[in-house]
Amino acid sequence: MTTNANQTDQVTATSTGANADKERIHPTPETAASGAQTAESSAPALTGRLKIVSDEVHDIRKILQQVIRRLDRVNSYMDGGGVVSLEETSIDAAHTETHAPSRGEHTPRGGYRTLGYRTRPQRHMGRYPYSRKPNWTLKILDPFGLSPVDTFEEIEMAESTAKCLRADGITDLGYIEKNVLPKLISGDDAILQLRIKLENYAAYPLIDLLEKPNPDLQLLIIMNRLDAQSSKLFLTSFEKHMITADVKADIHIVPVGKKLDQDTLAKNSLPKVIVTTPEMMERMKSEGIINDKVVLAMIVYEAEYVLRSQANVEIIRKALNDLQNCQVVMACHDGTDDVLRAADAFDFHEEAVIFSMDYINVHSADHFYITENALVEAVLDRAVALSKENTVVVICHDSTDVNRMKDKLADRADVVILPRASEMEVIRGVVVTAHTTTRIVQGKTHKPVKMIANLSGAVLFPDRYLEMLASYMDVGEQCEVIVKVGSPDALRSLEAIDVSFKQYTAAEH
Repeated sequence: MTTNANQTDQVTATSTGANADKERIHPTPETAASGAQTAESSAPALTGRLKIVSDEVHDIRKILQQVIRRLDRVNSYMDGGGVVSLEETSIDAAHTETHAPSRGEHTPRGGYRTLGYRTRPQRHMGRYPYSRKPNWTLKILDPFGLSPVDTFEEIEMAESTAKCLRADGITDLGYIEKNVLPKLISGDDAILQLRIKLENYAAYPLIDLLEKPNPDLQLLIIMNRLDAQSSKLFLTSFEKHMITADVKADIHIVPVGKKLDQDTLAKNSLPKVIVTTPEMMERMKSEGIINDKVVLAMIVYEAEYVLRSQANVEIIRKALNDLQNCQVVMACHDGTDDVLRAADAFDFHEEAVIFSMDYINVHSADHFYITENALVEAVLDRAVALSKENTVVVICHDSTDVNRMKDKLADRADVVILPRASEMEVIRGVVVTAHTTTRIVQGKTHKPVKMIANLSGAVLFPDRYLEMLASYMDVGEQCEVIVKVGSPDALRSLEAIDVSFKQYTAAEH
């Protein structure tokens, strides 16, 4: 080893100019061994620079791959050695045997996906990691690209979609409809985070596309597990919306291991809705079952589950390079880091929208805490005052506490306990319950919810707190949320979801 080291030192000292360059390009075994030892000893100092170089190489490689794909597409339009005209490179002209459906005047998103990185400022840093923890990281998604409207007339939706809205009890534009519907119906890519009625809003863009039946149209619904209860709920909701809208489509549910052939696909002339997993989507694309040119929408339902897998993200990313006219809606109940990273990997276009119910609820509410039992009376006084014109929700520890609270407030306000609240024609007054996530006001006529007083003393975790807000708050409306805790330290876990608490004082209210 000593002799080899000396020889290496001599080579290093005497190699200059071209010899040095040759040594760096074609190192001897001794040089390589010495270089490995040097690199190992200086690794901490080089980590930062190596990471930068690695990221740059990755970015350059991605751009080159995109250039190669574009060149391949250009070559596919060569006609007998001559280049066809620009008009002839459209889907309709190049594939006259397939009547590709379209959204009318909406610009296809293929032009964005093939141009590499978006030109707008990046909102999320880093690429999807190669390994994931068993549980996702809960994330409050920042809204982006919202263009709210004031009337239904401003939304260019099909009559079939309007029928579904009316059947779902949506006759006036609420906060969600104002901000979400225009983007979904216009065909823009979207991240849609809703804890309630997610299955409805994810179905609306599909129903809108089925208004004019086209036998070549294909729509994709991607799920993590087709046999999950939530997956079945979405499909049931989608089928009910189809009946309400009086639109027809052939729905093919293709779990892992099942085969869908061309004969089955061609049995009738209806549009095709293919419900499957990322793995099976990849297989059906390779077999020609899924036609890249006629897929106009892909709903990734419960995206927080689907996108936990790096393999699934990569499969969908590759598919979107071919599905040039496809709208992508990542519909999730929980916002997660996985969803955000996948959106970057999918290269969402400039007009993409991010809507987050959690964000709206957290920032529409004033959050307070109390630690003293003496302040409970002050909170109840405030609840009674607000309940005269509004709805107030008081959450107790158990049914015994519920009955005790009802008797306590009976002479001061209109009080109703949870089971009876759902029977009311108009929910109002003080609603007393022992459940933190029962959706008694969503979809029912009620006075505005102006206060949620959680006096149960239960430990508050981020997901449960967000569920509580979604269960009782009116989205986009101001609301006071007061929680009783043993000490302020019990609220630290909620800092991860950007909830800022103030101590409740009777004097300020």
